[in-house]
Amino acid sequence: MCDRHDFHFDVDKAFEDQLVSVLEASPEHPISAPEAPRLPGIYVLFCSGVPVYVGQARKLRGRLNEHLRKIENREEIGPAQVSCRFLTIGRMWEVARAEDALIRHYNPEGNGIPGFSMHVPGRGRPGMPEYVNEWDRRFPRRG
Repeated sequence: MCDRHDFHFDVDKAFEDQLVSVLEASPEHPISAPEAPRLPGIYVLFCSGVPVYVGQARKLRGRLNEHLRKIENREEIGPAQVSCRFLTIGRMWEVARAEDALIRHYNPEGNGIPGFSMHVPGRGRPGMPEYVNEWDRRFPRRG
């Protein structure tokens, strides 16, 4: 029989499709007032309507507030340009799976910019002496 007649259910693709559908149907919030709960989940940051970063958090509200502080007082970007969507997810292994699926789906530029995510382990951590990451080069702090 021809391979074109075979059906193989793709669980990962079905998960991604449903996740994106539910996320995109959820309300969009300004980053300055995300209304996020203190629960685990995933989030997507949008800049002028374009998905720019996908992340996960044990407490969504706290993590989104960290991003707000990272965006404030920058040249070329500000809280008025950034919005977010988020979904709560009960188990952290599901949160990690959802984050991975959304990064694959959106391929957001911010996930590849060193320095935007404030949870960089080890050497090269933002704030170390003389370290200037890509985020700080693109969006320098206002004087």
